[in-house]
Amino acid sequence: PELPESLGKEQMEKFSYQVSTIEYTGSKVYPQMDLTNLVSKINVPTLVIGSSMDEIVPEVCQLGLHKKLKNSHFESIPGAGHFPFITKNKIFTNIISLWWKENQGGTV
Repeated sequence: PELPESLGKEQMEKFSYQVSTIEYTGSKVYPQMDLTNLVSKINVPTLVIGSSMDEIVPEVCQLGLHKKLKNSHFESIPGAGHFPFITKNKIFTNIISLWWKENQGGTV
């Protein structure tokens, strides 16, 4: 696993949403939740960050989202799983910082 179970639980407790099991979300939520037709209507600069070892949202899905967005930029974090903001924090924040600077015209 990307994180030890105790660290994963500790990190997830910081979020305000509840996480359900993959079995439930996969069989109950995702088949009825197709937002593909709405994605093409988004026309603002968008950053999609992929993780090469993400077992929850595979990189092929992240690339698929990128291809459907009109004005998106894709970056992949090699060796990262589903929690790159924890396990590859410096790379993750650097990608966001550089993208923000390039797309917002501001400083980081």
